[in-house]
Amino acid sequence: MSAPLPPPAPPPSPYSLGSLPNMARSLLVIGALVALLVFAVPRGDGMSQPAIDAQNKAAWTVKESGLPLELPDDWDSTWRATTASYAPGPDGTPTFTVVYQSDASGGEVVTIRQAKDAPGWLAESLGDAQRRGQVVIDGRTWQTWWSSRLSRSFLVSRGELTTVITGTGTQQRLEEVAGKLRRVTAAS
Repeated sequence: MSAPLPPPAPPPSPYSLGSLPNMARSLLVIGALVALLVFAVPRGDGMSQPAIDAQNKAAWTVKESGLPLELPDDWDSTWRATTASYAPGPDGTPTFTVVYQSDASGGEVVTIRQAKDAPGWLAESLGDAQRRGQVVIDGRTWQTWWSSRLSRSFLVSRGELTTVITGTGTQQRLEEVAGKLRRVTAAS
């Protein structure tokens, strides 16, 4: 005696046959779900870094390294420090870097880099910039540089430390920053 035959399989669903109208309906449903997620999930207006205490970072760096760092004093309150670090630069020279951003000037940025000058450090800091001249600010001579590739100005001062100020704004903005630089007191 032979085994009974299994019952015949039910016919396939018309939705699983992959017809063009079925695929279009599936895509429409998936698209509607994605659109719902895009509109339902809140998003910010842009990336904005919180302000940090650059003065405190500089004070501790002065204490630990003995470097005579300078930062802007009594500067417009619309400017906030977004980065402050003391780390080796690409050539290995320990460099103190502070990046300031303005809330009022369309996101304008000013960067101050300070280090004991080492061969290659200044060249690395300036990139392809060309020297344009010099300017005296509060009795201190600054070299002026311009990079056409970056569309940026640079101010360079050499003393106990070499200081490079650059930014996305005007040469006058950099000169304003240079005029506000004051020696940072070491943390206690």
